[in-house]
Amino acid sequence: MVERVITEKEKSKAVLVEQIKKQYEKQLKQQEEQNKNLQKQLKELTDSHKQETEKSNTQITALQKQLKEISDSNSSKDKTTQEEIRRLTDQIKKLVDNQTEQDKLTAKRIEVLNKQLADYQIKIDRYLKSIEDKDKQILELSKRRGCLGMVAAVFIGLFSIYMFFF
Repeated sequence: MVERVITEKEKSKAVLVEQIKKQYEKQLKQQEEQNKNLQKQLKELTDSHKQETEKSNTQITALQKQLKEISDSNSSKDKTTQEEIRRLTDQIKKLVDNQTEQDKLTAKRIEVLNKQLADYQIKIDRYLKSIEDKDKQILELSKRRGCLGMVAAVFIGLFSIYMFFF
């Protein structure tokens, strides 16, 4: 009968330890998935920014070429030519200003994503450290005889899960 009680106790310890490990692994996978999503967003944002920059540069170059052609062909610089030059110059300025603003916004977005990425990495590292510490504590407490060691191991596991999320 004593052996049966000891066997049941060991089985319940093993089940509890396995449940806690599964919960930790699930949470770790969720953090890694969030990390991957942030990295994907960062790459998409960087690629989009690169395409927009190339498009703006192409437009700017085309407008500058057009402006030069107009200037060269109309040496008389009549009123119509001057207005066209002014219009094209304004368009170039607007494109440059727009590109500058886009660069600032993209830099801010990249900074935010990098910060989030760093924060998630810190959480993952802390979580891994916590898992190691709790595994050691659970192992020590589960080696102790009696219900008190088992209750303490369960409490530590549940408390660490609660503290991680709140």
